[in-house]
Amino acid sequence: MREHKQTVLINGKESEIFYRKSRANNEAPKVFTEDVLKVINELLIFKDSSLKYPKGITTLNTITSWDEPRIGIKRLSNKIIEIRKIIPESALLTFKALSESEWKYGVIKEPKHIKFLEDLREQILKQISKQKK
Repeated sequence: MREHKQTVLINGKESEIFYRKSRANNEAPKVFTEDVLKVINELLIFKDSSLKYPKGITTLNTITSWDEPRIGIKRLSNKIIEIRKIIPESALLTFKALSESEWKYGVIKEPKHIKFLEDLREQILKQISKQKK
């Protein structure tokens, strides 16, 4: 069941949040791939920026399916689903500003979320290195 009626201020714009009741099947996350690594790197852009909106939620870099060719991946939403399986609840948002048509993915700009993604990035790098040997 899809719900996206709630609006909230995200990155200074009144936005609609998309969420869906979990349909998780307890399948192990498939995050140890180069494509997921690319998505994490994109989500972490601006992690060192001091910008924080005075009201509402501030996210790190946001990405959309339009960014797939630039990032060098296909099916961004599938990578997001895998990341959602392990990232702290509600850290990764799917939203769109009411004045825009494209849904975006972004991680809430909080030190604990940044650390989680940085640690995950290191784990993925180690796993990929092992696989290549």
